Amino acid sequence: MAAVRRGLALLPAGSGRHAPVVRKARVDAAHLLGFVRENFAADAAALVAIAGGETSQAYSFASAKGEFVLRVLPAHRHRSLRAFNKDRLAAERYASKAVPIPRSLQSGRLGEDLVFSITEKVPGHTLAQLGKDAIRGLLPAIVEAVDAIHAIDVGDTRFGDWSGEGVASAASWQEFLRIRSKEFDRRGRREHGVLVEARAIERFRGCYAELIASCPNERHLLHGDLSSGNLLADGSRISGVIDWAQAKYGDFLFDVARLDFWDADIGYAACFRRHYAESGRSVARFEERLLCYQLYTGLGALRFHSIAGNSGRVDWTIARLNGLIAQR
Repeated sequence: MAAVRRGLALLPAGSGRHAPVVRKARVDAAHLLGFVRENFAADAAALVAIAGGETSQAYSFASAKGEFVLRVLPAHRHRSLRAFNKDRLAAERYASKAVPIPRSLQSGRLGEDLVFSITEKVPGHTLAQLGKDAIRGLLPAIVEAVDAIHAIDVGDTRFGDWSGEGVASAASWQEFLRIRSKEFDRRGRREHGVLVEARAIERFRGCYAELIASCPNERHLLHGDLSSGNLLADGSRISGVIDWAQAKYGDFLFDVARLDFWDADIGYAACFRRHYAESGRSVARFEERLLCYQLYTGLGALRFHSIAGNSGRVDWTIARLNGLIAQR
């Protein structure tokens, strides 16, 4: 472990005044390989860097045991190991042929500053790697996989984000959304001033708070962070649903809104709405609910990227939110 710790380096994700708060995990691959060989598979082959998240770094590797993915995350993010614990729990409770979640095999601390997770590697590539045309061709498979997630029986749970043990704390979905509204307001006043005008935050947050009343207190399993980076496809099928760190219990349209927010040109919202209509499923106040959850997504993104000092992504998010509100 000491040898691994000598190779650790945390890379700031931006150049703003608050940049050190949001860091991208980056470690020396040779030291990581030594860690894997000592703690998981002595015959592990070389680590191959693959696409990670905003703060995580990911590598694939092979051994006689099979093919695997190693993810490394700064310990302060997502409440340390909570993100990886949620991945493990999601796979144990909810994985199926319809919802392929890679099995979590090992996780823990890696030195003082990082946490790690080793999961089975699923076949295929992320939708982001495949490109827009391929995503459009995969829309029926995406709808089927997302529907399967929402159809899972989660029992008589509470609402909102759930812990690494699967426990949520809000008494209703609307209560969870209102709690987040207060957090957006508090965080905006304290942190967004670097890159975002306060009145812009107030406009977005005010619209979000107004729309909460349109959201039903329905309880479904939600991935919570669906995007082209968290869905993998192999041929014509969805082969993996990864990164359950923001999983929740709540309104199924939350996941649809998340997909549509980041890739509006794919037409996710229209595709899912058509699917619900063809399935005979009545979805009341579709537009209001969708916009509420898109504002939730955008406000969270503004906080993240303003702390990171990423002005380009802040500008994109503001433009996206302004465009959505203008369509009301």
